[in-house]
Amino acid sequence: MEKKQAKVGDQVRKAVRECGLSLGALSRASGVHISALSRFLSRERGLSMMALDRLGLVLHLRIVMAGKAKEGR
Repeated sequence: MEKKQAKVGDQVRKAVRECGLSLGALSRASGVHISALSRFLSRERGLSMMALDRLGLVLHLRIVMAGKAKEGR
């Protein structure tokens, strides 16, 4: 499982590098605190699924959590 998370993290990091936004601009646009972004990009910490979703919206990425799909009730 950790390997898949690393792949997602790597994809998000690559998109951040390629987006052309400063860390501050990305933080403001996504609502993810700049210190959390900095720690994520330097591989010190991970991000919550909510933070990844918000980054995904700004970066035009679709973040999908692996696992079993749940049926609607």
